[in-house]
Amino acid sequence: MMNTESGPPCRTAVVAAAILFAVFSLPPGGAALRAQSVDAPLRVGDTFELRIAGVPASQVAQVGGSFTIDGEGAVNLAYLGKIRAVDLSPSQLQSVIEKAYRDAEIFSRPTITVFMQAAARFVNISGEVRSPRRINYTPDLTLLKAITDAGDFSEYADRRKVRLLRGSEVIVVDAKKIQEDPSQDIKLLPGDQIIIRTKIL
Repeated sequence: MMNTESGPPCRTAVVAAAILFAVFSLPPGGAALRAQSVDAPLRVGDTFELRIAGVPASQVAQVGGSFTIDGEGAVNLAYLGKIRAVDLSPSQLQSVIEKAYRDAEIFSRPTITVFMQAAARFVNISGEVRSPRRINYTPDLTLLKAITDAGDFSEYADRRKVRLLRGSEVIVVDAKKIQEDPSQDIKLLPGDQIIIRTKIL
């Protein structure tokens, strides 16, 4: 285990240095939001900033940094190797990483913070809408709202067989029924893809 117990004065100085590093290396202007404010499940391709405190100052830069979730749904962390991140919320990922460092006896009291850039999370909509585009993800984004943001269905759209791609899952949605009963509308997640096919006449 990396020693963080080399005496009270030393330990205090180390923790203080780590905290100062974490505070002053936050992205400027609030561009990155604390995990709790953007806590949707992480998807393949998401990028986040990781900060660590409660460890020797020499290790802060080694562990922290920018990470992108790979095609296997994992991130490669210093001293741990690959940790599965996909489908976890940022706050859940923080806890998982802290526990992994403790269980591996690498750090005794790490504090992990994950920062997500909300503007870097999107939903893609293509096919028979008036303005196919990439839409910024927000926690209240739904299937119908995304379609509306893309200019609504074109006159050729097959509203009864809208395809929602979520990771490896394909969900076929009857959007016409949802329009008749908005309570059935589906909340979207970052990385979702909506495909509107042409109606067969």
